Amino acid sequence: MKRLPIGFFVCAAGCAVVQAVCAAEPAKESVVHSFGGDTDGKTPYASLIDVKGTLYGTTAFGGANGAGTVFALDPVTGAEKVIYSFPSGNPTSGVVDVKGTLFGTVYTGGSYGNGALYSLDPNTGAFAVLHSFGSGQDGSNPYSAPVYMNGTLYGTTEYGGAHGTGTVFGLRLKTGTETVLYSFAASNGDARTAPSPTPA
Repeated sequence: MKRLPIGFFVCAAGCAVVQAVCAAEPAKESVVHSFGGDTDGKTPYASLIDVKGTLYGTTAFGGANGAGTVFALDPVTGAEKVIYSFPSGNPTSGVVDVKGTLFGTVYTGGSYGNGALYSLDPNTGAFAVLHSFGSGQDGSNPYSAPVYMNGTLYGTTEYGGAHGTGTVFGLRLKTGTETVLYSFAASNGDARTAPSPTPA
């Protein structure tokens, strides 16, 4: 009996897998919800999170004030509900769930116009600003959602800090105290001017 090289069997198996994949039907995509703009919200920049079968996310624009929303979506029925409409701020990040409360950031807005970190009860719609970013050492314009770890929310700002080029910060939920943990070094020593998101 003539022996065939191992490579022959590997190649044959590989070809069979490729043929099976190619023969399979292409994945079908369906639109779960189409944002209508205005009060419904529009321009969702960030990713969604799953909390017990409900998807939560943000839109950077639209809502009752045109400055963005936090919404809930049933992925099975496609039913969407705006939980909160921002008066200002334009959220470019999504939210994180901590024991049933949503936390997120807005790029602008807050007491100083340089962004804020907020909390939101998805059941009641109760909203609170936990920290308004100032300027200079404090950092300004948080672009991404915070990360929760051991009682503290951690995040980044695009601008501000010791060199004007952004920070890493932590906010202790129990005390509400915000601390700049690191200021990114400037390449040229000049602080930049933060742009505002542009509607799509």
